[in-house]
Amino acid sequence: MSTSPVSSICSPLSNNVQNIKEIDSVLEDYNQVLNSDMVLQVEFFSWAGMQMGFRFDDCVIEYVVDFLRRRKLFDDIKCLLITVLSHGGRVSCRAFSICIRFLGRQGRVGEALCLFEEMESRFKCKPDNTVYNNMLYVLCKKEESREFADLALSILRRIERPDTYSNILVGLCKFGRFETGFEVLREMGKNGLLAKAQGVVRSKTDVIRRSRTDVIRRSKTDVIRRSKTDVIRRSKTDVIHRSRTDGRHRFG
Repeated sequence: MSTSPVSSICSPLSNNVQNIKEIDSVLEDYNQVLNSDMVLQVEFFSWAGMQMGFRFDDCVIEYVVDFLRRRKLFDDIKCLLITVLSHGGRVSCRAFSICIRFLGRQGRVGEALCLFEEMESRFKCKPDNTVYNNMLYVLCKKEESREFADLALSILRRIERPDTYSNILVGLCKFGRFETGFEVLREMGKNGLLAKAQGVVRSKTDVIRRSRTDVIRRSKTDVIRRSKTDVIRRSKTDVIHRSRTDGRHRFG
């Protein structure tokens, strides 16, 4: 058979899609080739989408997005989101959260940020706290550039009712923005969330301690290096001085 098993199943299903009993009889012929991998193939999902106009429930879109994410197929995820949008379907906040967190873990911060910004403008989906927190996770924990600290703060200010500040606090500590971190802690106190920050405060303290330790270590290393250099310099100077003195004594 030249066609794939998925195509061979989809073809008869297309002719019997209105009659559930006939579908059962059609699938009986494929009992030997049906398995989980085949059912989850995007080709089969695409066929089902064409039959339904891609108007799936949120749980179906989320499941397929997560399925593609686990296989690191983000280009296919983007194609899926655009296809659902073009057919008037809806993409949930959870689906966007899965995509953003996946992109961050892959180091594709720019793409994660682009998708985040397109949620409302293109997909007409207002981010919820989970989406915001995942975006902050990407900017503060996965990104090493300090330039994203201010961007992360601006995203934090867009959350109507923040439920956690852990990502932004870790990011501010990592980027050395300790004063701003204290301001965020005070804001957490006003919002009754300070108790949740205990672990983050410990992390902040650890960061400061490690920073101080590094400074002390570097200072000690520099002192030792300078001391060795001074000893070598003095030794050379003493040798040259003694040599000159001995020479004057010999020829005096």
